[in-house]
Amino acid sequence: MELQQLEYFVAIAEERNFSRGAQRMHAVQSAVSTAVAKLERELDVQLFNPPKHQTTLTPAGEALLAEACNTLNAARRARDVVTTYHGKLSGTVDVGILMSLGPLLRPRWISPPRSATSTLAIHWSQCDCARAPWARRDTSPP
Repeated sequence: MELQQLEYFVAIAEERNFSRGAQRMHAVQSAVSTAVAKLERELDVQLFNPPKHQTTLTPAGEALLAEACNTLNAARRARDVVTTYHGKLSGTVDVGILMSLGPLLRPRWISPPRSATSTLAIHWSQCDCARAPWARRDTSPP
């Protein structure tokens, strides 16, 4: 089952017409009909009654319509959540400063992000030269 199949199904159900549903989706009717037929085969159920004047849903189609709308809305929400991170800084930055320089440099180095959607966390730590993680313990030549 694909989201596009559900989008086509919902459009047809809401328009009550295959042609208008296809137009709404900016697709040709044959592609929409094929996608819905494939969905019906996958679910092993008929979703639409044979057309008379209007396209109507079978009981199975009625049941699927609500779930399809929920699924499509959930997919949109998921896409929206992810797009808020596009181009934004995120993650954690660990910054170590020597104790002697920390009070002088820290305020000027970097300020926390001001954006409400940023998820960047900055962790500051100060240490003396002897305990600095970058201090070389081995004095022998490499």
